[in-house]
Amino acid sequence: MKASTVRAWKAVHTWSSVICTAFLLMLCVTGAVMIWIHEIDAHFAGHPPIPEAPVGTGPANLDEVFDDAQNRVPDERITYVDWAFDGVLLGVNMSPPDNPRQRRQLVYDARTGEFLEDTRTDNPNHPVRVFLRIANRLHIQMFAGLAGEFFLAGMTVLFVVATVSGLVLYAPFMRKLEFGEIRNRSSRVRWLDLHNLLGVATAGWVLVVAITGIMNAFTVPLYAAWRQSAVPELVAPYTDQPLADVRVGPQAATDAAHESNPGSRMIRIVEPGFRDGSPRHYVVWTQGFTPVTKKLFRPVLVEAETGEVVVADPPPWYLAALQLSRPLHFGDYAGWPLKLLWTILDLIAIAILWSGLQLFVKRRLGRAT
Repeated sequence: MKASTVRAWKAVHTWSSVICTAFLLMLCVTGAVMIWIHEIDAHFAGHPPIPEAPVGTGPANLDEVFDDAQNRVPDERITYVDWAFDGVLLGVNMSPPDNPRQRRQLVYDARTGEFLEDTRTDNPNHPVRVFLRIANRLHIQMFAGLAGEFFLAGMTVLFVVATVSGLVLYAPFMRKLEFGEIRNRSSRVRWLDLHNLLGVATAGWVLVVAITGIMNAFTVPLYAAWRQSAVPELVAPYTDQPLADVRVGPQAATDAAHESNPGSRMIRIVEPGFRDGSPRHYVVWTQGFTPVTKKLFRPVLVEAETGEVVVADPPPWYLAALQLSRPLHFGDYAGWPLKLLWTILDLIAIAILWSGLQLFVKRRLGRAT
């Protein structure tokens, strides 16, 4: 490689790294939290412990859970219900009829129907919960909404450029050294060798996480756009009709959705009349059971008065591909061993970014001296 070509690649590597380093450090630190966010929330955020249920218990009857929730908060209406932690918990979301943005969630054991907590009144400002909310919003959009998501995607693109240019530079700079050699000539040389070693050893993982992170930035708005178009298209003939008075119960609605979409499980049921829904239908969102299909969502409409089912088309292929990139980004499709590996690699990425910053600062200080 010619000297002029090396200098050009070096300039690309240096400045693409410098521009994105601060933001990538933030993403890596908050990313380590996001990898374990469910475990941290479950064990350290002040939740009551999830009781042990005998094998084969449940699932809880949704009609009884809905009745209990309505009796606890009679002045509010149930809007939708989520299943969490692989179907272990049920979150019954409620809000006043005149203020749907004021939400509360009643949490139940999905196996036994036992009431566990009210998130509005049972320690909602626990420091760990506040910390997780801040870390989540920082990692996804830096409290700047969609603009923040796209900005972080741009910084991640620069990180991909920095990684690729670093790989291009690795061969000419290391051709006279053994792989993994750390020289003790000076602190700057040690930082350089450590930076090169960690960078080339983890380049594949870094590129996968960075590229899937960029894809995630587009997944959320695209998936939201599809969801907001798919369901309205199904319910369009019913939007001007009055709210269904006589209804089959939510348990019958989920049973009907399951029968019409075998091999699925329920992750959300939206009450008739709630926004993004239908005045005449329950909207039941389903997913699969396997590590792949559990990331693919599909809506099923159940007529509230008759229990008849209308199955929506699955998401288009490009949205399915984007959805499948999400677990790869956080390493959450193969249990805690993969999460632990992702955490170790994330810490190594922090070391790469920090060592690169040290090299840049030492070089600039050396030039100034």
